[in-house]
Amino acid sequence: MAHRTNKRGSPALSKADWLDALDEAEVMAVSQVNHPPGKGWKTFAQVAAAMPRVGKQRIYRWLREEIAAGRMEAYRGSALNAVGRVSQQVWYRRRQRVRSPRQPAPGSTDP
Repeated sequence: MAHRTNKRGSPALSKADWLDALDEAEVMAVSQVNHPPGKGWKTFAQVAAAMPRVGKQRIYRWLREEIAAGRMEAYRGSALNAVGRVSQQVWYRRRQRVRSPRQPAPGSTDP
């Protein structure tokens, strides 16, 4: 029995083979996403939803200023878009303050 081939001479895939290949591609796409570590990250859409009366450009400007001042941080990663393809995504969150250990008051006997 002769094997079916496509126009390029490659073996033709059956419906079952196509479904297996599609499932494999979806699993591979999900494994390639790169979400930020930790909690508290929000996408631009989530930040904009929290500020409904502010325009997009003003929000982007505010985010740039906050990042430059060190009050916010950005994480560039990837996520699945609405169509299911891996695309670039940026997440934002307030920078967590590092608290220094409490210093004893001068003249106190507190350790």
